[in-house]
Amino acid sequence: MSPDIPRVNREATISRNNSPSEPQKRAITCPLSGVGPMREKAAQTRKANAALRATSALRKDFGTDGYWVELAHGRHMRLPAWGTPITTSAIRKWLKKLGRSVEWYRDWQGEKDLADFTKRNPGWPLRALIGLLLEEVEVEESDCEAHPRVVGETPALPAQ
Repeated sequence: MSPDIPRVNREATISRNNSPSEPQKRAITCPLSGVGPMREKAAQTRKANAALRATSALRKDFGTDGYWVELAHGRHMRLPAWGTPITTSAIRKWLKKLGRSVEWYRDWQGEKDLADFTKRNPGWPLRALIGLLLEEVEVEESDCEAHPRVVGETPALPAQ
């Protein structure tokens, strides 16, 4: 809604049971036609955030984005916008959504602090980190040989 839309006052004809021949007129204010101060502020915040994301210098060239979207949709989630930066509060929020703990994240990343990933990858958006988290959760939950978890050296391929 545009903040320029004024509240609309309409007249409604109301007839009372005792005098149907003389209807009364009463002004009715339509609450959804106007914009309150909270909605106006929310619209301004959305515009400002969209502008920041649009001009963001964060990377957007991840080839596995389609796979991340599929994983997110399979969990009835929507990935954050590309220009959204990584914050520790956002990491905590997404870990909670995925049913994982901060300790799980630290073990998975091998980090002491939630902000370490951002320090090592300053150009990465939150969307990419969430995509990686979704991949790891999928691997853990699938427990299949198609996604072996490699720790240390890569196993040799069988001879043909």
